Amino acid sequence: MSRVSGFNAQQEEAVYIRNKHVLVSAPAGSGKTRILVSRILELLKEGVHIDQFLVLTFTQAAAQEMKQRLVGMLEEEISRCDGELKAHLMRQKERLPFAYITNFHGFCNQLVGMYGYLVGVDQGYQILSDNAFLLDQAISATIDEASTDPIFKELRYLYFKDREELHAFFKQLYEMMQAMADREAWLQTLDQEVYGFMARPGSGPASQ
Repeated sequence: MSRVSGFNAQQEEAVYIRNKHVLVSAPAGSGKTRILVSRILELLKEGVHIDQFLVLTFTQAAAQEMKQRLVGMLEEEISRCDGELKAHLMRQKERLPFAYITNFHGFCNQLVGMYGYLVGVDQGYQILSDNAFLLDQAISATIDEASTDPIFKELRYLYFKDREELHAFFKQLYEMMQAMADREAWLQTLDQEVYGFMARPGSGPASQ
């Protein structure tokens, strides 16, 4: 079988080395994707099936590009070979759209969809990508948890007319904190000067 061309010695080793873990570290645009696709092609030529691979990328666009490159290289190889190898590569090309070549999120979504019931995940789950919705959920949960604290309850009824106003305050507080260099220090100061004051004997409206 012909070997791929256009690689230096280290790149060629990454394509053809077997029975070892391979780490390819190189800057953007140096040919890492071509090395990976060439390695997959060579393994297919050795008899491996495309559905035996798990190829994960950071973006779906990168995964799609990898599939397109592999299709082109398979077509070139199919045009040069014959017999059993040609039939095998043609089958791999037909199965390529269903191969596990995707991004990390896509693969994890597939796993949860197929096997989530084993860990109690409802099959009707949805992926939340709306940060505003997640923030609202977190604030609501925080208010619920803190509402059992008598000092928090006193602060709530003293300064906020209803839960909606309190929720809006926490949201503004969160957005303000995003611009702070040292949020932890600011929160500690707030806890000591406001929350700590309310906890002192003789403080707060109940003592007046």
